Formats: sequence, structure tokens, C-alpha cells
Amino acid sequence: MSGNGFSGIATEEKQRVLSELAELKATLAARGLFAGTSGNLSARVGAYSPERFHFAITATVYNNVVSEWFWERRAVPVHGVELIKAFNIWEEEASIDIPIVPNYADIPRIVPEVTERLDPRVPGILLRKHGIYAWGKNIAEAKKHLEAFEFLFEYVYRWELLQGFRR
Repeated sequence: MSGNGFSGIATEEKQRVLSELAELKATLAARGLFAGTSGNLSARVGAYSPERFHFAITATVYNNVVSEWFWERRAVPVHGVELIKAFNIWEEEASIDIPIVPNYADIPRIVPEVTERLDPRVPGILLRKHGIYAWGKNIAEAKKHLEAFEFLFEYVYRWELLQGFRR
């Protein structure tokens, strides 16, 4: 969690969110999505305002590979995959671009990149060579989105591989 400004957020709320994140992380780690120390999960804690909000954060492979493969495009293109509906996009043969942003060591430099690349239809953003940040209205929805992104990244990776065999 952010080290400053947590007064006003009940200890019970912080503990509840961290407990839910720990449980989700254990579930996903058991499925091989958090090798070593890779991968983070986060959830907003307390009230939200654009000027000030806080996250609880925990300490995934296809997402890293596709973030590099599509880096020059700055987005992972996904077309016609049924699981796009997990993001409440119901058009037939829907297409989305999952934004990719640089993974600067100086974290505040990432903020304008994220702001510029966000797509309100896509509840996530991919940090180059780091992983996906997914969100939802609650932890269950964020988990659904995370799982959908991971499936889509594996799909795109395998599709690109198959296309390479055709060339």
C-alpha cells in the first residue's frame, strides 16, 4: 500500500482487501501465473477522487512476451475472440487493442503514458515486459478481467506462432 495518507481508511477495510488479494494471488499462483516474484495484484482501498486514491498491492508469461512482440504498435490487437465479452463488449467479431505502456523505473513517468493510452472499453493496461494491470468494480470482476486478459494473451501468442508457420 502507499506509505502516505492512509488515515481515514479503516484498518478493517485495509485488512479485508489485502486478505482478498492474498487469496486471489494464491489461487492464480497455483495455476502458474506468478512465477518467482513476478506479477502484482492491486485493489483500490478507501474513497476515490482523481487527485487522491490508494491501492493495496501484492508481489504472469504470455503477457510479457506479447508486450514485447507488439511494442512498436503500442497495443496488443485482439479480433473476434469470444472472450472479449468478459469486458462487456458484445459486438459480433469485436476487436480491441490492449494498450502497452513503457515500464519506466521512475514510476511517475508512466502516469502520462497510461492516461494517453487508456481505452474506456478495455479494463486493463499492459506494462512492457512487466505484466497486465486489470481492474473492475470489485475484486471478483478484476479477477474475471485478469483471467480474460491472460487467455487473450495466450491466444494472441499462439495465433502469431501459427501465422509464422504459414509464412
